[in-house]
Amino acid sequence: MKLSQPVLNTALRGLRLVKPRKTTLPVLDCVHLSADGSTVVLSVSDLDQRLTFTGELAEPSNRLTRLVPMSILSRIAKEMPKEAMFSFEKAGQIACSTGNLTTLVPYEAPAVDEFPSAVTVGGAEIELPPAAITALQEARYVASDSEQRRNINCVCLESKCAVATDGRQLFHANSLALPLVNPCLFPIQKPLGFFDPLAPAILRLPVNKKEHAFTLRQCGWTWQSKFLDERYPNWRQVLPAKDEAFTQVCFSIQDIVRLRQIIGLIPNDSRKGVLMALVVRGRQLLAVVGKGVEAQTHELNPLRITGPNAHAWVSPDNLLLAFDYGFEQLRLRNAKTVLVAHDEHREYLFMPFNVEDDQLPSALRPPQPAAPEQNQKPTNTNQPDPMNKTTTATAPANAPEASTPTSTANGQPQPSLASAADKLLSQWFEARESARVALERLDNIRVSVKAVAREYRDLQREHEALKRSVRTLQKLEV
Repeated sequence: MKLSQPVLNTALRGLRLVKPRKTTLPVLDCVHLSADGSTVVLSVSDLDQRLTFTGELAEPSNRLTRLVPMSILSRIAKEMPKEAMFSFEKAGQIACSTGNLTTLVPYEAPAVDEFPSAVTVGGAEIELPPAAITALQEARYVASDSEQRRNINCVCLESKCAVATDGRQLFHANSLALPLVNPCLFPIQKPLGFFDPLAPAILRLPVNKKEHAFTLRQCGWTWQSKFLDERYPNWRQVLPAKDEAFTQVCFSIQDIVRLRQIIGLIPNDSRKGVLMALVVRGRQLLAVVGKGVEAQTHELNPLRITGPNAHAWVSPDNLLLAFDYGFEQLRLRNAKTVLVAHDEHREYLFMPFNVEDDQLPSALRPPQPAAPEQNQKPTNTNQPDPMNKTTTATAPANAPEASTPTSTANGQPQPSLASAADKLLSQWFEARESARVALERLDNIRVSVKAVAREYRDLQREHEALKRSVRTLQKLEV
């Protein structure tokens, strides 16, 4: 049984992901090698899962099995050159050959029959498209890693969607079409992220409900584990209703880059204690870092804002994860309702933090409703008094006072202060919009100038290289 160094490196890159937890079984620290003909199978296990790689041998071999410690294989694969060959013909030693030089590496390992055997899964095979593999890999970042909440320590795969949650955030891929009858709860283990999201995979399900083992196979890799025997929470009840009013923000690329820079300035050791407020005022989006007098306000220029004014306190890590997913649209409702980052096929929901409005800068606080006057008896002024013959219609107590027109000395009506303020405010909004457009154009010009400068520097380097080549040719003797 001879293995080439590239094949061994490819196998170890995935097999290292299965690391047993604290255990006293030395056999779990070993790799099971099995050769038959021109095929070699390398497997590792931690009793909860099994990962197998199937590759090609450098030379055909008889049926042979070996158990080799993972540390020995990792060391020889790292230290030997790419053209090295590894032979496992003799038990207890590995012959590492490079050209005409052969080095023997001894090792100690348990008996082969002590290695856990694979569980046979005889159910039907289902082809998972690349979209399903991508959804499983993306959802696992949101699933809970707490062992005390096993019902959400997984990714729930259904016929039309993949869902994961940890209680404060939820990922939902909603555009799948799989022939699944019952939901499948995949454990969030590292081999799940090793599969290629651009290639399909084969999922083999158990025959009956008592067998929870499954196998996922793709391009020489086979992952075997167990579905979690738990009931997944009713995650659909946390999805906002479609008829609810919301404010939608469409981030620009510049906004995403700037938010990443703002969050990057927060020290990692204190990021969990720092909150960020997203404040929508008209067509303006502000990011407020910190609370109270220590708050810092940053102005953003989103592509589009629709809906009423709103604000919410969120964790910077939630925003970073939404940007890592590639989301550019965010829905806000109010300071206590879930936020939704979404695109055509996916949704990422996360809960805001309950922070009082007085922690915002005074200029950004929402207007407070007027408090009702105390010791005031409610009177119905719209109903006529039957004891009075002359009835006068009065306005409700909460109605705004009507503006009383005033006249100048010439008898001409004086313009209302409210209309003048509205006109001034409208002009201010138009000026701010013009300034925003001008800044966007300035940014585009600045990017173009940087590109031209970069090209100019490249031309300079090429020119200097050409001059050096000419001087070198001139020095050559003909």
